[in-house]
Amino acid sequence: MKNLYTIFLLITFCKISLAQDIPTPSLFCDNDSTKKKTIELINAKRTEGFLLLEGGFYQLDNNSILPIMVHLDQKTIYHFLVVGQTDLDFLEVGLGHEAFGTDEVQDRIRKNRDHTYFTNFTYVPPFSGNYLLSVTERCKGKKKFSTAIYLMVKPKKLNLN
Repeated sequence: MKNLYTIFLLITFCKISLAQDIPTPSLFCDNDSTKKKTIELINAKRTEGFLLLEGGFYQLDNNSILPIMVHLDQKTIYHFLVVGQTDLDFLEVGLGHEAFGTDEVQDRIRKNRDHTYFTNFTYVPPFSGNYLLSVTERCKGKKKFSTAIYLMVKPKKLNLN
C-alpha cells in the first residue's frame, strides 16, 4: 500500500513539474446550485472566524483524480471545503502526507446513499509540511464540470498554542 502511495506521489510531482493539464482555479462555475452552496458554506465558516486562504472552481474531468499540493503549518486550524455537482454519483476527498503512508482524512459521498453533493472538514496538522489533497468526482453523462475547492484558516491569534 505504501508503494502505491509513493508511486501516486511520484506521478503527481512529475505531472506538476511538467505542468501538463493541471487545472487552475477560476471564478467560473457552470452550476448555480454549486455556486450558492459554496457561498453559503464559506459565509458560515467566516462567522466562525475563518479566513479564505486559497481556492476556486476547478474544471474536473469525470472520474479522474485532481491532486492539489497545500502547505500546512503545525497547530494551525484549517477548514477544507469541496462542493461538487448536485447530480454527482460519487465524490471522494483525501488529505495525506507521505509520512502517513495513506490519506489521513478521507470522505466518500455517494449521492444515492448520502443525499448530498459536498463535504467539508476541519483539520489541525500534527506537523508542518506539504500535504496532498486529492479530489475525485463522478457524474453520469458529463465529461467535465466545475467543482469548488477552498481552503480556509483561522488567524494565528485564534489558533492553538
